Amino acid sequence: MKPSAVRQLLRDLDFRPRKTLGQNFLVDRNVRQAHLDAAGINGEDVVLEIGPGLGALTEGLISHAGAVIAVEKDPRLYDYLSRRLSGAGNLTLIHADMLDLDPGALRSGDGAAVTRVVANLPYAAGSRILVLLMQSPDPPVAMHVTVQLEVAERLCAEPDSESYGMLSCWAQRCYTVKRVRRISPGCFYPEPEVVSAIVAFTRHAEHHLSRESERIFYALTKFAFGQRRKQLVSSLGRAAVQIRCDRKALETFLDARGLSPKARPEQLGAGHWCALATAIADGQLR
Repeated sequence: MKPSAVRQLLRDLDFRPRKTLGQNFLVDRNVRQAHLDAAGINGEDVVLEIGPGLGALTEGLISHAGAVIAVEKDPRLYDYLSRRLSGAGNLTLIHADMLDLDPGALRSGDGAAVTRVVANLPYAAGSRILVLLMQSPDPPVAMHVTVQLEVAERLCAEPDSESYGMLSCWAQRCYTVKRVRRISPGCFYPEPEVVSAIVAFTRHAEHHLSRESERIFYALTKFAFGQRRKQLVSSLGRAAVQIRCDRKALETFLDARGLSPKARPEQLGAGHWCALATAIADGQLR
């Protein structure tokens, strides 16, 4: 829909987009098509859409995917979509906050689990939603999402760069992450105050972790990036028992991987963090 049509529809619905919920509706058809093309979905896919809003992307997903599960938090938008898309037999519409749901428990009408995520994520909760999906026991095989450009840069950042941090590490542990397209504020209504970007996540199996190592991985990175200005040998020597490391053993671990004993958290890639978590879980660094 054109911006003028969206404005009229919102007036008809007596609906005012809420900035606190990141309600900015996509109105550019070219961006919509680019998003669908980049996702590469087919009739075998069960696609999860988070925050469908007025359904601009939803209609395209319905026509391409085998099944679509759309989660909408706003009750008025949920009611509108329920009426507008009532004839779509492959759509399961859920009225809920995605952050309150278990991604692994979501199922299509015929009971199939989610394989892909395609969504214009709400700005206010985009990063938290991505973390929820990443930490699912069986993360989606691919995700194509629109987020704030700053978040996109963090997701794609290389180790030892200014933007690299905990979110980068968590994303790259399970996925190859790539920025697909920059999106200007004028492609949305109302126009957000930030530039956006479509980001593609392709799942890989490079950093497999046991359940215990995975638990330590998240605790370890959360602690370390919370003290990112400190050297690891210093901070981890004073960490909680479950992730505490012997200084000499940690220096040997870093040296074996070509890392300085003075390394800080942002200098370690996802593979390094996984190896470190596994070594701690195996008792090698006590």
